[in-house]
Amino acid sequence: MKKYLYIFISLLFVLTGCSKTGSTNIIEETAKSEYKPEKIRIGLYGTLTDEDDLESIDKLKGEYEKNTGIKIEFRDYGAYGNSDNIEIAKEEIFSDSKEMCDVIELDNYDDYINYVRNGYLWDMSDSWENSELKNSGLIEEKYVDFFKTENIDGSVGLYGFPRQKGSGYVTYIRKDWLDTLGISEPETYDEFIDMLRRFKGGEYTDKNGKVINYDGIVSYDEYKDLVDVYPFVISDGCLYYNRISIFLYDMDIDFRKGPNKNQMRIIIERIKSAYNEGLVKLYGSTSQCRELFFEACAVGCFNYIAGEWNKIINDNLKEKNEKYSAVAIAPIENGKYFRYEPYCLVINDKCGSEEHKKAVFENFISYIHDGGKGELLFTRGVEGYHWEEKDGIRKMIHPLSYNEERILEKIYLSPYYSISKNYREYENFEKDSRIESSLDILEKNQSNNFLAFNAYNYCIPVEFTQAIEGKLTIDEALDKYYGNEEKLGLNEIGKMK
Repeated sequence: MKKYLYIFISLLFVLTGCSKTGSTNIIEETAKSEYKPEKIRIGLYGTLTDEDDLESIDKLKGEYEKNTGIKIEFRDYGAYGNSDNIEIAKEEIFSDSKEMCDVIELDNYDDYINYVRNGYLWDMSDSWENSELKNSGLIEEKYVDFFKTENIDGSVGLYGFPRQKGSGYVTYIRKDWLDTLGISEPETYDEFIDMLRRFKGGEYTDKNGKVINYDGIVSYDEYKDLVDVYPFVISDGCLYYNRISIFLYDMDIDFRKGPNKNQMRIIIERIKSAYNEGLVKLYGSTSQCRELFFEACAVGCFNYIAGEWNKIINDNLKEKNEKYSAVAIAPIENGKYFRYEPYCLVINDKCGSEEHKKAVFENFISYIHDGGKGELLFTRGVEGYHWEEKDGIRKMIHPLSYNEERILEKIYLSPYYSISKNYREYENFEKDSRIESSLDILEKNQSNNFLAFNAYNYCIPVEFTQAIEGKLTIDEALDKYYGNEEKLGLNEIGKMK
């Protein structure tokens, strides 16, 4: 009897919280009993930091362990070169016991869907719905909702979480050319075509039948040494939609299906008409078009990535001539700019128990999207090593060096594509007006449709390049492509359920 009385009194003491100290101890014990993994292994498709900068990576790992009590390990399976080797590496991190990762970064939506329907991925719906992150209201949820999809049994789940927003392209125009010619940024398609004609020079007939002569940019002394002038450049081969958005200005296209046949005809007719006038140049790869823009300085207009590239482009132009500059413009005639679909972070369904997977979600995916300390660590790195604060403003001192001409002001996540609504305000880093202005234009004018990372959904196939160049008629190109679409199953590629 004494034994039972002792137990009853002890329980009563605890339940009634007889002292503040006792109550606090219970909370502490509860927190200590929550499961926490010893290590989280991350499979990355992209660059984390400079691959030779092991000290930088070790600093990040050490700070994460200090903040969370969890070790972290990275495997960059995207560094394996060709696609076959990458696929082998990807299989290993999903299933091989030695190489298995808890979190894997996927670079395209089609892979995501395939892994969902083959049972590789854990459904994080409950963890997300019940998380402090969701309840905080800080996350732009349309980017999360993008990854809600049907499994093979017909149930809808959330099997991936956006790493951040996808990058987006805007139209850059040589501002010094506009100023020299005394013209404003174009707001309509007619104004855009007229601007290209003024850049090139020559005799043209306007839509009213009036013949107009333009001298062209090379008629001015500071540009007389330009050998060739290309008013607008596009990479040849596949015509990426985000590189030709100016020709899609009045179209509402579902990029999971691609343009319909009539939309495609209009797009090709517009580009072909400008091409025939010598206003559009099909030239090499996207990076070669970029180099032509700010190395040869002979291009008037092209589409490229918003954000830090506005700074890089202008810095490169200014190195050639102090007067040279570029400006990112709003899309014409209420058109839209296009973001790529976000990379997604998935949790391997085989990586451990349900408790383990929930802990991985909370301690990595939620952590790096918290709009605060965790996101700052994976965006800017460690204070005192990667960045410092002076006079209330933070500045990178050890950023990721991508190549000789490009310094990325980040460690893993880009500060410019956060899905946390308040992150930019929280991080309080020095800002560059060129970066901010182009991002603002993209944000205000972005399409609700994301571009998918596969060859059939984010670019116009090569048949239509041939039609623009006159190697095929537009009708031949349309029949060749749309006639094969059903047969090849292209109408199913990348579709969202």
